Amino acid sequence: GTITPPSQSVDHGSDATFTITPETGWSLDSVTGDTCTPVSTGADQWLAENIIEDCSVEASFLINTYTIGGTVSGLEGSGLVLSLDDVETLSIAASGAFTFLAELDHGTAWSVSVETQPTDLAQTCSVSNGSSPGITGDVDNISVVCSTDTFEIGGSVVGLTASGLVLNLNGSESLPLGAGSSSFQFADAVADGSDYLVTVETQPDGQWCEVSNSQGTVSGGPVEDVQVNCSDVGIGLSLTDINFGLVILGVTDTRFLTISNPGANPLIISGITSPGSPFSINSNSCSPLPRTLNPGESCVLEIEINSGTTGDFEDEILIASNAQGSPQAVTVRGAIISPLAVPFLSPLALLVLILMMLVPARVGIRSRQKA
Repeated sequence: GTITPPSQSVDHGSDATFTITPETGWSLDSVTGDTCTPVSTGADQWLAENIIEDCSVEASFLINTYTIGGTVSGLEGSGLVLSLDDVETLSIAASGAFTFLAELDHGTAWSVSVETQPTDLAQTCSVSNGSSPGITGDVDNISVVCSTDTFEIGGSVVGLTASGLVLNLNGSESLPLGAGSSSFQFADAVADGSDYLVTVETQPDGQWCEVSNSQGTVSGGPVEDVQVNCSDVGIGLSLTDINFGLVILGVTDTRFLTISNPGANPLIISGITSPGSPFSINSNSCSPLPRTLNPGESCVLEIEINSGTTGDFEDEILIASNAQGSPQAVTVRGAIISPLAVPFLSPLALLVLILMMLVPARVGIRSRQKA
C-alpha cells in the first residue's frame, strides 16, 4: 500500500493529514506513529494532530483471504468427498451448501474436484464453476450435481431351440430372443438401488421357459446372473385315429379322446377345432379355452357320430397348444349304413331258430367221424 503524501512539513502544533491506500487484494492492518497518534477520519483519510516534533508514520497491510464454497444437489449416496487442490478435502453427507475451512490468499489459483464418488447408492457427481486462475473474492457459486448411476440387466439362456421368446424388464422393455440364444442384456439400464423384475412376456413355439434370479435390487453394479431355462412342451393324445367303423343309420355312437400333459412344463390348450357332420364334440372337459394342463393333468373330449345320411365320412380334430408340433391332428372316420331288413322275432322264436341251426352242424360232424 501507499501513504500520500509520502512526507510533508507542518507548523509546530499543527495537524497533518494524509491518505493510506492498500493495493488491490490487500487490507490496512494498522497505522502507528513514533511521536504522534494517527487517527482515521473516514475512508482512506488519516489525521495526526498537534505535531510538535518530527513523526514517522508506518502503515501495515495484510493480504486478503477468501473462502471457497457452493451447493451440492441430488446427493443420495454416501461417501462423497470434495477436494480443494492439495489444500483440503471435505466430506459431504447431504445435499445443501458447503464451504471449505481453508481460506485462499488474493490472486491464488484454485480448483475444486470430486475426490471420492458416492456409494450406496452409487452416484456420479460433477462440478461446475469449480476453478479460477486467481481468486479475488469469496466464492459461493460452485455447483456439485449428483445423479444416480444406472446398470444393465442381463444373464444367460439355456435350452432355447425355438423362436418366439420375448423377455420383459419391469413391465416396460420387451426383448425378443431368437433360437439358440445363450445370453441377453436389456437396453434400458436400471438406477442403483432400484428394483428389477425379468419375466417371460411370450413363450417360444413349443417350449416353456422359466426365469430364475428374476428379481432383486440393483446394488452398485450390473446384474448378470438372471437365468432363463427353456425346455420342450409335450402333449399326450389317447388316440390319433378315431374309427367308428360301421354305424347303422340313426344310431348314435361315441368315442373318448383324452388330452394329457406328460411333460414337466405347463401345457396350454388354446384351440380345439370340431369335426364336421356327422361327427361332433358332444362334451368337452377341456373348456373353457385357453386351458392350462399342469404336468400329469388331462381333459377329455366326447366325440359322437350321428347322422341321417349314409356314406363314408372322414374329418379331423385340430388341437392348438404351446406343445411342439402344434396343432396336433386327430383323424375321425366312420361309415353309416342302412339297417338290415330283419323280421321281428320273439325271444322264444329266436332261441328255437338258433337251436335249429346248431343241430345240422352237429350231425354233419358226426357223419364225417363215422366215415
